[in-house]
Amino acid sequence: TAKKQKTPISGLILNRVHNKKFELTLEEIEEASEVPIMAVLREDLIIPQGIAETTPGTAIKPTAHTSVEFMKLAASIVNEEYEDPRFLTKLRKFFINEIKKQDINREVLRNK
Repeated sequence: TAKKQKTPISGLILNRVHNKKFELTLEEIEEASEVPIMAVLREDLIIPQGIAETTPGTAIKPTAHTSVEFMKLAASIVNEEYEDPRFLTKLRKFFINEIKKQDINREVLRNK
């Protein structure tokens, strides 16, 4: 494993998440792995659609949750900011001051 080889791990990317009760929580995964979660990519049909069309899912539907998460992750890796373009996200941010754990982890990565 990376830890045994002393390879630094900046974070985990959770893929094909369904947000069901039977899945481990983000906190449980971070506690067990001792590694921060950088992105949560939901199960999304734009990914296989993109493969079939040989087009990135982010180009097919840039406002899909998975596309936005990919863009946020990519921005944090190259030390840039990415503003979520979706109206409902902006509205929710205005009324509900909720910051997701992975957003905090990406900001920490960006500021390293």
